[in-house]
Amino acid sequence: MKIVKHTITVIMKIAVLLVIVVTQCGYTYVTETYTVTGSDTLQSIAERFITKNTGTVREIREFKEGIRELNFDVIGNGDVRAGETLKITYWEAD
Repeated sequence: MKIVKHTITVIMKIAVLLVIVVTQCGYTYVTETYTVTGSDTLQSIAERFITKNTGTVREIREFKEGIRELNFDVIGNGDVRAGETLKITYWEAD
């Protein structure tokens, strides 16, 4: 259990350092909210928003799962439903 806690702590510290480095290199971390419409799927939303992710290179599969993880309390393991409000994050080059 101690090893797991230590590993998580190290990962969190690395993540914070990466955020600091990236923000100092001319990138902005953006958070948007999006309300799902009737024709939306998690895939179509990811495809729409990944084009705004100009600060880093991300694969669509990873970007989609990032949206799911950030909104797990709303969508769980299923797909999105009309009317749900999602948080979507990405890096934008300044």
